[in-house]
Amino acid sequence: MGTRVSAAQQIPRSCFVIVIAFICNSQSADASPSICDRLATELRQRPLSAWTLPQHPEGAAWPALRFAPDRANSAKYGELSKLPQVKGITMMSGLGVGAGPAMDRVGDLYELYDIGGSAHCEMLTFIRSRRTGEAQTVPAPIMAHPRQLCDGVAGRLGQAFGITVYAEYGPIGPEGDDEAYDLIPWSSAGWGQPCAVRVKHAHRLRLAELTCAASVDCRSYATSALELASAYVNYRADGFHRHEPFRFGARASPAAAAAALGYWERLRSAQSDGAADLAVTHWPVFGRVPRDDYDHTYSPAGFRFFSMSMEHTDYAVGIGYAGYGWNESNQILIGYYQMGGPDGLIPVAGVAIRREIAGSEIQSGY
Repeated sequence: MGTRVSAAQQIPRSCFVIVIAFICNSQSADASPSICDRLATELRQRPLSAWTLPQHPEGAAWPALRFAPDRANSAKYGELSKLPQVKGITMMSGLGVGAGPAMDRVGDLYELYDIGGSAHCEMLTFIRSRRTGEAQTVPAPIMAHPRQLCDGVAGRLGQAFGITVYAEYGPIGPEGDDEAYDLIPWSSAGWGQPCAVRVKHAHRLRLAELTCAASVDCRSYATSALELASAYVNYRADGFHRHEPFRFGARASPAAAAAALGYWERLRSAQSDGAADLAVTHWPVFGRVPRDDYDHTYSPAGFRFFSMSMEHTDYAVGIGYAGYGWNESNQILIGYYQMGGPDGLIPVAGVAIRREIAGSEIQSGY
């Protein structure tokens, strides 16, 4: 009985290897890196100042990633903003909650969105329109890492390396300033495959400001404050989310701890009754006028109050990031108070610690 020989078996082995190598090389040449791989490569080449002092409002990813605001075409904006699906995303602009729809455009693809509320949340819709009077709703893209478009996370239509993309970008989680870029390309066939870039920052703590009451030696407070700020940053990354109380340093005496706790309870009771804030929630400045309020006012979002002992003296201490409401800057404010005085506490030192980006690790993936 004869044996059948396949066409591949009839090809000399050396020729077979050459053919396979040619095919593989051809496939490699046709396969270009994903837009996220390219963006990650670009971001790795950015200087430190691109993160700490961006040269463009669109951040360190600009100009590799450009957003596409379009309000110049007022006729098209007026036409699309009247559509029911666009009116459905407005956040009660008449009450001052949202600003009304804004628009991005690349080619015939439009994104209309509104931002509002105390968390600056965003609602959006996509429309494809080639000519006047034509409007086709485009399904929202399915992202690889879906996130709520709130608290600094934004969703924008733009271009990356000449490719039309929808990008969701902003901080990762409620703490810190690590960032994420989630991208999905758009073509005439619809949304493509999503990809992501993650930016993890390393930080350093720097003493920014130190002020004390008259006749008080500030040096010991500077050393303690840097250690305290480091412990607070770690707490915000861990126990803060489990609502664990914050502690640092040697424990104060039972009498001082009870006095500080009693003061804090009276403060919270007064605030719930609508009374004016008491002194402990205001960073002590000893009559000096700060350069700006935002970096010199405690944000209540992460403010913590506790007692400790330092160099044989008991203190009540307030610590938290500066800011307004839930908005926080990268400046940590620390106020040291001794027990006593007509208000229950006497401010002795105010310290501001700046949390600065010292380096970045960039990763891309799906």
